[in-house]
Amino acid sequence: MEYSPQADCLFISDGLTQENGMFMRSEVHLLAYMSCLLHLYAGGSIADWGYTFYGTIDGAPFSDELELSFQSLIESRLISPSGEGFMAIEGLGRIASAYSLMETLRVRHKCISASIATIQYFGSGVVREALEQEPVLSKARKAGTERRLFAEGGLDSLYFHFQFIRDRLGNHDDLRFPGILWVGSLYEIKLLGASE
Repeated sequence: MEYSPQADCLFISDGLTQENGMFMRSEVHLLAYMSCLLHLYAGGSIADWGYTFYGTIDGAPFSDELELSFQSLIESRLISPSGEGFMAIEGLGRIASAYSLMETLRVRHKCISASIATIQYFGSGVVREALEQEPVLSKARKAGTERRLFAEGGLDSLYFHFQFIRDRLGNHDDLRFPGILWVGSLYEIKLLGASE
């Protein structure tokens, strides 16, 4: 798989602009992280994804490589500030479409499309709160410091979640179904924890 945080930024920025008209920088990092998780669900590896994520002190995923690509898109005026967020320029969709046709980026595009569909279904707030319950990010958040995600292994509980989803859905080539079911399940965990 080709490593391309810039292509990921293009896909995500275009998808969020089409959905909401504008988007927040944090949503780009959130969806890239969820896309990486869906890549793992589909049998890919962290090394294949090609860039790293950190859990911030407030429990959000963040990638330096993705942030540099985001800045590059701003500097090249492919995305621009809009109110409190950002929006993609009109021609970005054509560029993202051209990238999505590249054989080496198809798997990435599939994962990102499923993440965008999940945000369309639930909204970014629910997705953000649900992913706080995801085992790798949750562990980082509980540590109370910024830390690299996936650095210490510990993927057993994440793969346990994936098996739970597979047991309910079977194997799906369309990652939207596992993405939506998983986020819904994680959000239920969040709600149950809040009610205790």
